[in-house]
Amino acid sequence: MSSRTMLPVVALCGVVLLGGCAGQLTPTAGSSTSQSTSATTISADPVALGDFAAIPRTNILLRVPDGMTVDERLSGLGEPGTRNSIVVTTMPVNDQTPQEVMNEMATGFTGAKAAKQGLEMGEVRRLTIAGRPAIVASGVQRQSGQTYAKAIAVLAADDTVVLISGTAEEDGSLTADDLLAVLTSARWSAETAAGDLGFDLAPAAGYERKDAVGGAVLFTLGGESGADAPKLLAAPSLGQALVAEGERRSFAVTRFKGLPAKPSADSTAEVEIAGLPGFELTGAGSRGGETVYAAIVFTDDGYIVIAGDFDPATHPDQLPAFREMARSLVVS
Repeated sequence: MSSRTMLPVVALCGVVLLGGCAGQLTPTAGSSTSQSTSATTISADPVALGDFAAIPRTNILLRVPDGMTVDERLSGLGEPGTRNSIVVTTMPVNDQTPQEVMNEMATGFTGAKAAKQGLEMGEVRRLTIAGRPAIVASGVQRQSGQTYAKAIAVLAADDTVVLISGTAEEDGSLTADDLLAVLTSARWSAETAAGDLGFDLAPAAGYERKDAVGGAVLFTLGGESGADAPKLLAAPSLGQALVAEGERRSFAVTRFKGLPAKPSADSTAEVEIAGLPGFELTGAGSRGGETVYAAIVFTDDGYIVIAGDFDPATHPDQLPAFREMARSLVVS
């Protein structure tokens, strides 16, 4: 097994793969600010920041707990050999303000949406983190028979929303309060830290690269941002161990059916992309008749999923473009 952090991924709003999050939630009732941290905005070289480290591909600086290190693929911190992690995800807000999106996301911390992710969170509190309006909550997450300490913060930045999610093994070295202390002491850098995703794709004709969440690459047709725009997103597995050769087909089908559109696997073909084995799948989504595509490419420590969808009623066939982009994959 790889020594990388084995991260239990929690997509609170389905943001990791082809998911919109803001428009699917209900605005929370307003509440007063009950706590604040110092408003810290700095501009500094990521080197020599003392106890703080710049998080790759973000403007966030985090205090690094003992045993954890910066993980470029996570856009966060990880502790090798454990499931302890703190992941930073920067999300565009489209037509809403960052404050509106943050308020809507607050409802995903509790209730039915949270329960589906195994989250049992306490009170959602409003405060200031790194000089930005923020909300935080802490508690536990139950997943695959395991229980983890959990802390989540959402910051409303200038034109984005930043989600910081901390996860720690039960009865380990970090508690939910420890994670929350790291999140609430975050600082903001005027410079976005560099970071290597470990892979890249080239856009097909007519497609433009857009800001994507976490360690993902996102392309949309014409650079559109709407939910109906044809889009293709590529993201690595986070903590998924090597998938045995004999299990790859069934794994790919299961992963495909688990995409936000909940598609049927109408076709499955074995492929080789970037010199790596994989499977290419297509099907119809269960939400609104969209056509869904995915290539699941297996690496030595997990897989890369490349997934796209479009509405055939409003756009011509995008499968050739999706396949072209998938086959442009380069793994470093």
